[in-house]
Amino acid sequence: MGKTMKNNFIVFLVSLLVVFSCKEKTNDDLICVNEAGLEICLPDRWVVQKRPDYFLYAKLPNQNDFFAINFFDNPDGDQMFFDYLTGTHERFFYHELNLLDYSIHEFVNDGFRYLYSVYEFNQEGEKVKYISITFNLDNVFYDIAIRINADNKSEIEDRFRKLVVPSLKLNGKIVFDLKSDPEKITEISAGPLDSLLMK
Repeated sequence: MGKTMKNNFIVFLVSLLVVFSCKEKTNDDLICVNEAGLEICLPDRWVVQKRPDYFLYAKLPNQNDFFAINFFDNPDGDQMFFDYLTGTHERFFYHELNLLDYSIHEFVNDGFRYLYSVYEFNQEGEKVKYISITFNLDNVFYDIAIRINADNKSEIEDRFRKLVVPSLKLNGKIVFDLKSDPEKITEISAGPLDSLLMK
């Protein structure tokens, strides 16, 4: 009887260990990158790669998907938002990309202003979702972007919004405080941005 109880206890302990190890696995193990005063944490399945055209580039599990950060000195202040939308983001409105939907929102929170842009388009038979967060801070313009397959987007987009973005720190200070609601949210139409009207 005592032996049976002991065996049952061992089985229980092993089961408990298995449950906890599985629980650990389902949560993302995060790898934090800290360089040039910028710190951000990424799921360990996002493989960081050296790319000369990006400050930080990570390959995502899906073949064409990626996460990237770039930043530039910005003497122009908020004009940079307009220049960026009518420059780098202009490509989303080309016929070749077959833009399906887009939204550009400006968020203002305690004086901190950022743009959250989302583009959905078809590219070589694949439906793609591209999200970009852009903001100015201390005369530097930042662009954080993720490109994901739109059919498999929910899990990766969830990690991006709930794990990666809130982990961003600049010079030790958290940039996005998810606990405080924005004072103002404004939708920006591409209509007034003449160079975007290419469809």
